[in-house]
Amino acid sequence: MSNLVKKAVFSGLIVLALALSYTAIGGFTGMDGYLLQTGRTDNLYIHKDNVKIIKSTIIDFSHTEGFIVGLRMPAENLSCDDGDGYKIRLINKKVYFVLNTDSGEAFEFESKELFDSKLKELALDYSPDFTKYDEVWQRYSGYYKNTDFSSCVQID
Repeated sequence: MSNLVKKAVFSGLIVLALALSYTAIGGFTGMDGYLLQTGRTDNLYIHKDNVKIIKSTIIDFSHTEGFIVGLRMPAENLSCDDGDGYKIRLINKKVYFVLNTDSGEAFEFESKELFDSKLKELALDYSPDFTKYDEVWQRYSGYYKNTDFSSCVQID
């Protein structure tokens, strides 16, 4: 086997190992011990030690030294069809958040003005990507038009 083939195989194994590690932990780490739970794009949240800190679903965020700030769209977790089905329904409402990763203190704001005031107080610079927000809402609200939620009850 040539050196080039050996390098390619070795590189492929490294990429596979990283992908499996990422899948095993269920998300992206590196945020001062906090984890972004990934999988379903309508169920992205931040947790630490298996406790949800910032609820679903995160649309956009930024991690800086000591803080995670961002924008989320609230989600309802629903049990449907007498418990035989599970659905997530997003709510078209902007919720801004600031998580102090040193203290664990989290703040949420429905008012952009209050959020901006908190960012200023903490000397943080962040501007949410509203285009992402609109894209996510358009994608999922289209599904909701064809979904019967009449047998569903909220479970959290």
